[in-house]
Amino acid sequence: MKTLCLILLTVLRLDPVFAASQTQPSRRIDLSDNNRLERLYLQHAAPNTGIYSGQNLTILMLFSRHAQQQTESRINAYLARDLVPIFESNPAAFVARLAQIPSLTQAVCNRLNAYFETMPNPHEDRKMFLNKYSNTLASGLKPSDFALCLNQFADDSSAQSRH
Repeated sequence: MKTLCLILLTVLRLDPVFAASQTQPSRRIDLSDNNRLERLYLQHAAPNTGIYSGQNLTILMLFSRHAQQQTESRINAYLARDLVPIFESNPAAFVARLAQIPSLTQAVCNRLNAYFETMPNPHEDRKMFLNKYSNTLASGLKPSDFALCLNQFADDSSAQSRH
């Protein structure tokens, strides 16, 4: 949690409350509160413009890592619901951003796969997604990252245990 907070503070250029600067009170946030963290997630999962900036995508990808480590997190459920539709809104931009942060590949692809576990036909829906987007993933990611990503979509009983 501490690492996620520091990364978010850096990416968003926010001052942590404990190092408060009175010059920019609107840019300060306390990320130790899960409700505030959840609001931050929701802000980036549904930007006012309806267009996902590189910063929005980066934040959501960082939340994927956080969700993978926090099994009881509501953010886990949000990502399972939101990440595939966000991916599908602009697959090329999503994959390009993921390629810039390869350390998040496993977590992001794991959360993409979580979407299919919420569907009535996870095997078929997962297969259709991979048929549609495998080329996009393969052309945008390094071969080792692509293989790591595909591994997260393994359609077996271990897929559920990765949540």
